Amino acid sequence: MDESARAAILDKEIQNYVWRGYRVVSRTPTTVQLVKPKQFSLILAILGLLIAAVGLVIYLLIYASMKDSQVYLTVDEKGQIHRL
Repeated sequence: MDESARAAILDKEIQNYVWRGYRVVSRTPTTVQLVKPKQFSLILAILGLLIAAVGLVIYLLIYASMKDSQVYLTVDEKGQIHRL
């Protein structure tokens, strides 16, 4: 399978990830690195504040320890997508 066909397959898969909130960090014709930023929940923060200030502090500590989700996709010579 030529590189342009592999790139087309990868483009379709990238669209699925972008639709779910990921963004492209780096790209080649056959590989892509995507990142989904962590999201702050204002509702959980307010609930934590309403329960007690301790709840808000706990939520903020949990949020600070969270990491962005990352996905690395490659397309092999057969057109198969591999997720790392």
